[in-house]
Amino acid sequence: MSTPRTLRRTVTAALAVVLGLAVLPLVAQPAAADLPDQLVFDGRGWGHGRGMSQWGAQGYATQYGWTSAQILDHYYGGTTRGRWQDASSRPIDPDAVRIRLRGSEGRDFRTTVTNGTLAVSGLGAVELPSDTKAVHITRKDGSSFDVYAASTTTCTSSDYTFVANVESTQIDVRPTASYSGQAADMLRLCTQYGDNGPAGTSIWYPGTLRTHIVAGATQQTVNITTIEQQLRSVVPNESPSSWSLPALEAQSVAARSYALAGDSRWAGADTCDTIWCQVYVGHFKLSNGAPVPTTATRTDQAITNTRDIVRLSSGRIARTEFSSSTGGWTAGGAFAAVEDLGDSISPRHTWKCTVPTSLLEAKYGNGGSLTDFRVTDRNGLGTWGGRVERVVLSFGNGTTATVTGNDVRSTLNRGTCTEANGRVVSAGLFSDWFDLACVAEALYVDAVHELFLGRSATGAETEQWCRPVRDGNRIGLTEALSVSDEWAGVQIAELYQKILGRTGDDEGRAYWLSQVERGLRIEDIAAQFYGSQEYFGANGGTNRSYVEALYLDLLERPADAEGRDHWSTQLDARRINRQQVAADFYASIESRADRVDTLFTQILGRSADPEGRSYWIRQLLTLGDVSLAAWLAASAEYYANATS
Repeated sequence: MSTPRTLRRTVTAALAVVLGLAVLPLVAQPAAADLPDQLVFDGRGWGHGRGMSQWGAQGYATQYGWTSAQILDHYYGGTTRGRWQDASSRPIDPDAVRIRLRGSEGRDFRTTVTNGTLAVSGLGAVELPSDTKAVHITRKDGSSFDVYAASTTTCTSSDYTFVANVESTQIDVRPTASYSGQAADMLRLCTQYGDNGPAGTSIWYPGTLRTHIVAGATQQTVNITTIEQQLRSVVPNESPSSWSLPALEAQSVAARSYALAGDSRWAGADTCDTIWCQVYVGHFKLSNGAPVPTTATRTDQAITNTRDIVRLSSGRIARTEFSSSTGGWTAGGAFAAVEDLGDSISPRHTWKCTVPTSLLEAKYGNGGSLTDFRVTDRNGLGTWGGRVERVVLSFGNGTTATVTGNDVRSTLNRGTCTEANGRVVSAGLFSDWFDLACVAEALYVDAVHELFLGRSATGAETEQWCRPVRDGNRIGLTEALSVSDEWAGVQIAELYQKILGRTGDDEGRAYWLSQVERGLRIEDIAAQFYGSQEYFGANGGTNRSYVEALYLDLLERPADAEGRDHWSTQLDARRINRQQVAADFYASIESRADRVDTLFTQILGRSADPEGRSYWIRQLLTLGDVSLAAWLAASAEYYANATS
């Protein structure tokens, strides 16, 4: 038969029978291959996604006109607006919030002040010189400090004089001058020793600085200040001060509630100064030798507008978590998950990252190469089924590992990422809402479209099919293409050209397409074309010449005398019609064997193995040619060839 040589053949309802057979002669399956050295991920959002999205708050304020109250109600379901004074319990003192400065852990404590002098408590009987403007306190052992003092506002070690060894695990330092909001009235914490070090190597803090030793552990530094003074640094460092006032007000309330709700992770402190809690960098930091404000007038206004306001849940201050970008859905947790339309403006609403496969192999592979990365559970919210809850990793040495999406994110902590706005950054996965990008799958989807429809897949078709293909449903794609109206139209057009040598007329194409929709196989339509008066007349107009043409077109060889005479005699005696002759040619072992060989060669690039060839020669009588074509195109062998 000539039609199968085009590689586009019918898959009928009988394909389900093929798939249901107890035993099929399998196409040779390649061994599990290592995944590429670089894994490409598509992803959504930035951060844990619980509670408020900062970009979402800005989006709702600017794109939807929401107030801060509407924003907070949306993200923190089950909570109400209130004042912290109304809370049934207040685990944190709003006038003395203790902020653990994680960047100073394990370092000597050095602080200076410009206006006034230093007041130091915790020294016992030891008295500092009355003109002390700088102290250097270093841990001596688990229960004592060595204390040094200087009368100049310097961080350099050469200016300090030893005062005493103090038996204490906690020393507090505060300025004696009245606080006016200027750097000169605040304590300057020297995080690097020298007055003109790199930008940010000194930070000025409001309130008190404490150095202490917790349970004999590393020396730690804590800033003690009011919640409102803390927020003056937190809000502009969590959300840009240029943002809309409703978004900044929402950030102020969320940050205030989060801090005052309490956090038991920090021994000797209520919260911390990094993204593990809330970003806090004092009120000034050193830049080019001078203090530069880390606060902003606009965010100060948002804090003032919401002074004392928190979110309450059952009378308690709610721990209102927030993150940069949710990707379109919050993650749930303490607050019900909600769709986040405002987040669409985030540059990391969507992203793509390329990361080294070796990171997973080093942590989980036990020396093996990664052969499979399979997401098995998601939270069910949004694109791809939402955030990843469980991943199964398989390695060439037989090792398997079941890990969480957050495990994967923390492990794949470096690579090259492209944000939604096109900016390229060095980073790892931005969140646990990710999926392997359709790279190999896209090649396969495109190849199958070329195979069945003679064209490339569209972007929408690739998006539709790449993840089902990844999940192993290749036969779903090949079946869908082979029963589509587009495929039928291609086949009918080719029958006109191949058999009748012309373009089909509109009426004829529409008629035959309707016949396909009613269940007529393309093989049956082809037999009618070969049996038509048009084909008969174009090939000599006699039964003898007609039979000779069928041999050449369907069996691709000249007619042998016996066969020619047999079929001509049958036609002359009108024992059979031309359409039945064509159908019998299709059904012959010779034709079926030729079609099986052709399909294996054209789809897989090799001859059929003897068992498979024999099996499919028999099956073509009932299942049709594209039952074979669809099965071959869905095989692992074809997939490997198409994606290599």
